[in-house]
Formats: sequence, structure tokens, C-alpha cells
Amino acid sequence: QVANYCHDNNYTLLTQWADALISHGTLTEDFSCFKEARDKLEEVLKIESEGVYAWVVMGDLFLEQAHYFSEENLFEEAVETYRYVLSLDEDSLRAYEGLAKASMFWGELSQELTKFEKSIEYYQQCAKLSVLTPFFLNEWGSAYLKLAEITNDRFHVEMAVQKLQQAMDIREEQGTPDALLMYNYGC
Repeated sequence: QVANYCHDNNYTLLTQWADALISHGTLTEDFSCFKEARDKLEEVLKIESEGVYAWVVMGDLFLEQAHYFSEENLFEEAVETYRYVLSLDEDSLRAYEGLAKASMFWGELSQELTKFEKSIEYYQQCAKLSVLTPFFLNEWGSAYLKLAEITNDRFHVEMAVQKLQQAMDIREEQGTPDALLMYNYGC
């Protein structure tokens, strides 16, 4: 709040503030933070209507709400928002990551095969744009696991194991264990 007072209506500060509110609201289950974040983002988008960062954070807001409340209309809002971001910046890694997560979580809710397939496509696009981290590989492997649960296709299982093994190898090199990764690998 002090930063906003010092730099009234600063695009970056307000967007970061909204991003922090979303994280806080998710971690503490204080959903008033989501409303406050949306208010901040709407304020920011009046300042810069095509601000990629603000639109990505808006997509994140819809995604967090959709995931928590299991509401398909919010998943749809998240997907539409991330697609809009890609119309502004076709190489937005964060938009592709958001699309991958939204598709996977929405697929878990709807059990629609196409949602999981889209998730895999978005993770593949992310892989073209960024360094493969253990966290990213874990998420990508998890998407393949979810797809394998529906299709019973051995290829999807093999791809999941491959991504999770890559993540485990990186973690081993770093000397930093990861309980969630080890759990997913065990599945």
C-alpha cells in the first residue's frame, strides 16, 4: 500500500500487488483477496489496456478461482484470458503455462480427453520457450499421468516417466529432494 501511495497508479506495482494478493488468497483461503486483486487489475487495465503482465495475472486469478471452486466457467475465463495474452505476445511463457495448467485442471474436473491433450500441447510449447526445470517437468509429467489414467495408453505412461525421470535427475544433480516429484514418480 505504501508503494502505491508513493507511485499512485503505477502499472507494475499495482500488477505485482494483485499477483501477491492472489498468492496470499490462495495460500490462506482468504477469498476477499481475489476480489481485491481483481479490483487492482481492473484499475491497471484502465491505465494500460493491453498490458501483457496484467492480463496474465488476470488469467492467473481466474485459474486460481476455477481450481479452488471447481467452476468450469472460470476455467473458460482463464483460457480466454491467456489466449488474449498470446494475441498480444505470442511468446508469453506465462500464458502458455497458464493454458497448460488450466487445461489440465479443467480436464480433471470434466474428465474430457481433449483438455488433457491440449494441456500436453501447451507444455510442449512451454518447453520450446524455456529451460526445463524440475518443477516444470513434474507438472508436464503429471499431465501425462492424468492423460494415461483416461486413455490407458502405454505411450502416455512412458512419457510421464520420462519427464519425471528428467526432473529427478536434475534434482539429484542439485542435491535437492522434492517430495511431490518423488510421489508423482512413484505413481
